[in-house]
Amino acid sequence: MSYLVATTNEKGVLTLDFGVYYNMGLIPFKKASYGSGYMVKSHLMEDHILVWGEDIRTFNIVAPSGDTSKGLIVESVNGVTPTDLENLFTMITNVM
Repeated sequence: MSYLVATTNEKGVLTLDFGVYYNMGLIPFKKASYGSGYMVKSHLMEDHILVWGEDIRTFNIVAPSGDTSKGLIVESVNGVTPTDLENLFTMITNVM
C-alpha cells in the first residue's frame, strides 16, 4: 500500500491518492482531484512543507524519509519519488 501519491494530467488537474492514510481512517476520502490552480502557495519549513489550497485547507507533507508526525509522506509526484524535503518542495512548486 502506498502513501500519498500526487499526479497531474495534461490540463494541470491534480489528483491525490491518499493510500494508507485513507485505509487507516486518517483521511476521510480515498482520492481527490483539484483544478489546476488549487494549490495557491507552499512554505518550506524546517521539517515539513505546508501547502495551502484555494479553499484555505492546508496540508503538511514530508518526503519519504521525513518524520511522519510532521506530515503526510509523499511517495511520489508524477511518478518520481522525492529524495528529500528540498526536492519535494521543488517538485510540488513545478505542479502549482
